Amino acid sequence: MAPHPSSIESSISIKDRIIQLSELLTEKKWKEADEETSKILLQAASQEERGWLQRDDIEQLDSDILLKVDEIWLNHSQNNLGFSVQKFIWEQIQKNSNSHLSYTEKKKEFAKQLRWYVEKKGGKGETITKAQIVWSFAAQIQGYLPTPPPAMTGDNVIKVCVTLALVERLAKCKQQSIN
Repeated sequence: MAPHPSSIESSISIKDRIIQLSELLTEKKWKEADEETSKILLQAASQEERGWLQRDDIEQLDSDILLKVDEIWLNHSQNNLGFSVQKFIWEQIQKNSNSHLSYTEKKKEFAKQLRWYVEKKGGKGETITKAQIVWSFAAQIQGYLPTPPPAMTGDNVIKVCVTLALVERLAKCKQQSIN
């Protein structure tokens, strides 16, 4: 009897997944690299079975793994993609936005800059789903990828709050590596 595909998936080590991520990015296979990044983060947080991350999971991510994933994205995109790029964009929004903007409005601006937010008629808009990602944008829009792993809502909408939690964790990891 053949092993169940999910048991094969979970038996792949994080080290092997990181090698796979690097290979996918070398080949500019953006969608597959984005998916592999989610698998790495879920596995690093021991949440493969649950399939989504929350802030507590992200806070417990191994610094070396998060830094390595970010480094691979940066190296394979001429520093245009990765959590560090997203971190920079978020910091610029916080620094340059009017003080009257709420946290929610800043998150919306962040999603707009990454092209994860689509304006609708009448001034309304919404965050896109993973199915709406335009993979060819990856090389054109700074910070467009990686997208965050799924959130507990299960609706596959890109959750800016998950990305911001990853960005905050990355900042802590970088600070720890300096000290």
